[in-house]
Amino acid sequence: MLLEHRAKYTHLSFIDSILTMKGTNLLRMVVANAEARRAELDIHRDQGPAKPEEVKLSDRPLNTVKFAEKRNILHRLVQLDEPEGGQETEELIDYITRTEPGLINSKDAYGQTPVHLAVELRKMGTLRALLHAGHPDVGILDKEMLSAFDLAVRTSQLRWVQAFLGYPGLDLPALNALARPWYTPLLRAMALENWEIVEAMARHPGSVINVRTMRAAIRLMIDLDYERRWFDLIATIPIAR
Repeated sequence: MLLEHRAKYTHLSFIDSILTMKGTNLLRMVVANAEARRAELDIHRDQGPAKPEEVKLSDRPLNTVKFAEKRNILHRLVQLDEPEGGQETEELIDYITRTEPGLINSKDAYGQTPVHLAVELRKMGTLRALLHAGHPDVGILDKEMLSAFDLAVRTSQLRWVQAFLGYPGLDLPALNALARPWYTPLLRAMALENWEIVEAMARHPGSVINVRTMRAAIRLMIDLDYERRWFDLIATIPIAR
């Protein structure tokens, strides 16, 4: 049992080193070796009653590599990466997501995807690389019913919101039409009285809200005694029919 424990953390430390040095080619070699090893074990199993060799940790697919708090290799990359990211980060993310497409939308113990974590840790370069190379579903909600875009709005910084508004996979109408409108990104930004972010969302080509969200927005503006310009801005957003 102790040897198993040591082997696990030795292997995870090795993966950490690869991620830290952005070793895409090295990771590619590790994955190829693991695939060859698993194929070899499959052949032994087909040959009869001989006891198959135990699959080592290093022989397992990338999607089975788990770190603390149920985080996968992409979560771990976000944690280890420099905030500015870079071309090497994007290449590594591209390789990982092509090898194991499901990892980009996989949740950790808190229900957060790697994209959630990038916003939470303020890793802008890593976030851009995830959006560009990973093609994630940014509408996934964590255990607090927040999408990665909600987290971006909560930063109160326009650049984080713009990173998502420029992403073709952002379904803004869907996020602004959740069953509980007070949790929508638009209303969150309004409650924060962040004019720049609300204006950016209102002017976005894909911006559409439902009647319920519009009513909640009007009620919020009245309750907080907003200026007329807020009402005029919200009135420009098309209402879904």
